[in-house]
Amino acid sequence: MENFEKKDRIIIYFGVLLPILSLISFIVLKDYFETPLGEPFLKNRKEIYFNGIIDSIYRQKDNHNVMTIVSNGAILEIDGEWESKFIKGDSVIKTNNTIFIKIFRKGALVDSLNYSDITKY
Repeated sequence: MENFEKKDRIIIYFGVLLPILSLISFIVLKDYFETPLGEPFLKNRKEIYFNGIIDSIYRQKDNHNVMTIVSNGAILEIDGEWESKFIKGDSVIKTNNTIFIKIFRKGALVDSLNYSDITKY
């Protein structure tokens, strides 16, 4: 390094140190700012509101054959893991800012479904 001028040494230091520091910063900050995998999914599901007795159940052919329940014109798309839990005539409650769907049959609570269970896969 003695053969290089001061200006050349600065360029070499920046050429070597800057990429290494950038890589280390990226790795550390990526973990700090990274959003957990299920968080956007749960945020989306919290905004859903559905309350009523199931009038009909059908599959949306244009939307990957997603099972959909209908009550007085309101619809709720059902995730694949829960398709077998709903039947026509069930009372379903999904309130805003929650991640739970409650299913009542003949006045009794049949099941309470938690969206965070789906994000574990």
